[in-house]
Amino acid sequence: MHESGPVDSRASNLAGEQLGKFGKARTIVRTTHARLAHHARRLRAFGRAVCAIWPVKPALHLSQCAHESERSAQYQINGERKASARAMHAVDGAMLDE
Repeated sequence: MHESGPVDSRASNLAGEQLGKFGKARTIVRTTHARLAHHARRLRAFGRAVCAIWPVKPALHLSQCAHESERSAQYQINGERKASARAMHAVDGAMLDE
């Protein structure tokens, strides 16, 4: 009927952490918010410009305007890849439209 081990397998991995609603550790949620804040500070000039032009889903908007994949747009916004000429042209065009 009852096993001697933990019911949830994640509970054994999260030694001593409190589990919140839906079984996610509260410390993981806090860490995620800290990472997002760090990510916003870490953006380079191109990424900051894109996020200023399109504050909601910037990678989606950039990918549609530059005719690239959303994944490559996200890499360019994060500074992991150099911004392509198409992406630069899309940002320039969006800046002139506003």
